[in-house]
Amino acid sequence: MAQLPTSQPLGTHSESVANASFSKDRSLLATGDYAGTISLWNCPTPPTDTSLPPPPTGEAIKLDRTLPPGPTDCEWLAWHPLGNVFVGDGGGGVTCGAFSLCGKHLLSGGGDGTFRIWNPKNGTARAVIKTKSPVNTIHQKAEGDIVAVGGANGEINVVHLPTKKIVGAPMEHGVSESEVASVECLQFSGPYLASGAVDGNVKVFEVGVGGSDASGLPRSTAHHKSGGVTCLRWKEGGAKGERMIFTGCADGRVRLWDARPAKATVMRCFRGHGDMVLCLDLSEDGRVMVTGGDDHKILVWAV
Repeated sequence: MAQLPTSQPLGTHSESVANASFSKDRSLLATGDYAGTISLWNCPTPPTDTSLPPPPTGEAIKLDRTLPPGPTDCEWLAWHPLGNVFVGDGGGGVTCGAFSLCGKHLLSGGGDGTFRIWNPKNGTARAVIKTKSPVNTIHQKAEGDIVAVGGANGEINVVHLPTKKIVGAPMEHGVSESEVASVECLQFSGPYLASGAVDGNVKVFEVGVGGSDASGLPRSTAHHKSGGVTCLRWKEGGAKGERMIFTGCADGRVRLWDARPAKATVMRCFRGHGDMVLCLDLSEDGRVMVTGGDDHKILVWAV
């Protein structure tokens, strides 16, 4: 394993930091906590020459402003794909949300087991799709107009946005020895879908453009022995054939995994949080990572 990387503190919130997300152009970073506080940070433009080191992480990202108090328990926030506008939610049973990649729809999942497609201009629901359990997380694939919907029962459904229907059979994240492996995070990268759950596993499935999965079985599994998985991000822009995933865990650590083998291997471990890691995001060039946790901290890492 490589030498342990060190973090730089960006700042703290008064409550658990549940959201850390770069804007589409990566010029801004938004962080949100369970007290409903949302802060916006200015981010430096990374050097175009990738042989140069990234800007000093914690020193380069500066607080721009803190938004007026909103609802408590800001559980999620999402940037619009076409501009520096975002939306978030702190109540009403909405557990996760995102804009569609075209920017024309707002997508949300709820504790009532529904996945909803909204018109963001007037706030009306264009479709309500019922699943079998509370929806914890969603993510849209870059190709094919499909969205993965992860549930508390361990199932992952795939919704086709144009038809507003579930396609194919659900993928099963699995069941642990004592409880259903509630899916907490999802992200596509090309044909691959990574899912993280409370059983401490990240599983990588191969999903076709239409949402089909030939075998329904994971191609790779990353097992965390010391706690459930709360967040994950694919490391983009690597070498051809590379499949690397960052994961945040209940044990307060972030890990980088090589997900090519059937049993994924840990490449690096990031220690800095004193409690559960709740969120992470990566800069556009993949060389700066921001994490937030139950310890109220925001940490910045050169990766």
